[in-house]
Amino acid sequence: MTVGPVTATLRADFAMSEGIGPSAPSAQAVSTDRQTPLFYQRPELLTPDRYSGKSLAKSVPLHFARTTNSVPLNGIEFAPALRHYPIVFSEESVPFPMAVLGLRNAENLFLSADGRWEGDGYIPAYIRRYPFVFMTGPDQKQFALCIDAASEFVVDGDANPFFRDGRPSEATQTALAFCSSFQLEHEKTRAFAGALAEHKVLETKTADIGLKNGQKLIFGSFKVVDGAKLASLPNAVIADWLRRGWLAWIHAHLLSFGNWAHLAHRVELPS
Repeated sequence: MTVGPVTATLRADFAMSEGIGPSAPSAQAVSTDRQTPLFYQRPELLTPDRYSGKSLAKSVPLHFARTTNSVPLNGIEFAPALRHYPIVFSEESVPFPMAVLGLRNAENLFLSADGRWEGDGYIPAYIRRYPFVFMTGPDQKQFALCIDAASEFVVDGDANPFFRDGRPSEATQTALAFCSSFQLEHEKTRAFAGALAEHKVLETKTADIGLKNGQKLIFGSFKVVDGAKLASLPNAVIADWLRRGWLAWIHAHLLSFGNWAHLAHRVELPS
């Protein structure tokens, strides 16, 4: 019996949290009707009047990440991520880097049945940031710390409160620092991806993966850096990218392609 190929696409329904607000369109969003970022069901401002008497759960399974086959990845994360995931770029006019977590739609091969990240795999910052997120208002200038009100991380009580006497607790200050760092790296990564698009060094690809049972998986499409186009860039551009650290990011991106085979090994084959 011949088994036909199974086609999967890069998860592209994350409205990037950076630059998106409850009443504002995303400043950088993939082609989607979503008005909230991937994973977030009901993001709202984290304020004392709304979250007095509420706490951040200290240990919650990562079930929210189970049905995504890819997540956004900042450039600073390429080095640890390349040991585990293929790093590709979304199919947009201004692409964004993505870590591929699964080979089928709605599949995360790194999440165990009980919601733990398996092994020593690097957990992308986009996942570790949840349930917090930065969002902006209509002016698209000032960021505010928000939280997914529908998250299991939000619980009643004062064991690990968001606020103490109306002031941000240590947990909230830690979240604010993490989101600030994430936003800064996001902006650097967006500039990097914009330069790749501007200089036309990206090309569209698919990944054709064969499983041990003979089944074929076709994943894509997505974009990758083309080595020949990269080599043909003017020396001044190459020198600038070297100074910015972008060549190291590109190198990590290219090295990560060996992980397609690792993902294939993780696929649970039907009996």
